Amino acid sequence: MTRTLDGFPKLYVVGPMSGVKDKNMRLFEETENDLLDRGYPVQTPFMFEQLGVDWNEYLALSIKYLLTENVECLVFLPGWQFSRGALIEFGVATSVGLPCLSWPDMCVIGAEKAERDNPLPLTRAGMLVHGERQHEYGHPSEDFSRIAAMWSPLFGIDVKPEQVALAQICVKLSRLVVTPGHYDSIVDIAGYAETYEMVRRQA
Repeated sequence: MTRTLDGFPKLYVVGPMSGVKDKNMRLFEETENDLLDRGYPVQTPFMFEQLGVDWNEYLALSIKYLLTENVECLVFLPGWQFSRGALIEFGVATSVGLPCLSWPDMCVIGAEKAERDNPLPLTRAGMLVHGERQHEYGHPSEDFSRIAAMWSPLFGIDVKPEQVALAQICVKLSRLVVTPGHYDSIVDIAGYAETYEMVRRQA
């Protein structure tokens, strides 16, 4: 049920859910309770949980809510920049002029700040490997097995799925030689190292 309190903005909490343990419920609840203690009416996407909808429907319901239920401000949890859904919600909010704040400092988030606030590479890599990338491509063992099956006849050798991860690391290392310190390449190396170990454990 949506909480209301006259005279205060109605807040909607947004943040990473896919690929996070228990859909990040603990952090959503902590944020909700903190904002309620500050006197704000607040709602989270977990109100849709009981509907049992898939990711696309979940996102559609969330966007419909923030556009039609008099939401006055969105509050973004840490790591939201690397959540596909949260990025879409950020785009929708900014396009219609809804303020966006970061929790817990409640500072205004602008487009420039959103692009600048990158976490440490290992943190970013973990979010990608266990969140968006796994959601899109499945477990690395499945993705790399498909690639290995195509590489084997191409190169005339028996390519193993874990060797795909090693080859991708080499590609990123080559790019770092040309562009030292390139953030995305560093993140990708960390991510491929993680997927290498994930595939090895599946073997």
